[in-house]
Amino acid sequence: MRVGNLRNRITLQPKSEVQDSTGDPVNTWDTANQVEVAGSIKALNGRELIEAQKIESQVLYTIMIRNTSDVSSVDHSWRAVSGGKNYAIHAVIPHDQKGRWLALQCSEGIQDNG
Repeated sequence: MRVGNLRNRITLQPKSEVQDSTGDPVNTWDTANQVEVAGSIKALNGRELIEAQKIESQVLYTIMIRNTSDVSSVDHSWRAVSGGKNYAIHAVIPHDQKGRWLALQCSEGIQDNG
């Protein structure tokens, strides 16, 4: 991976649970603890899923980012936001043997982990 390929601004947001006005727990995204990084987004493939008798599409992506102390706590409960799109993170995988890069396996479409 070359640094010049990191053309996308990626915002990584952890999931947070807050209480609504009635005291019930509600999942939301924690913008106070979000992390901004440079990365590259590559669509892997598309597939159609049948859910509740309707067909919806889901596109799978790999988001490549540098492995820094800022992203050490990112896991599958987080989401990535870039260019107005939300990406559900399914896995965080070291991309090289030296641990310099992380591959975030994500989807856009049906699920947003929220």
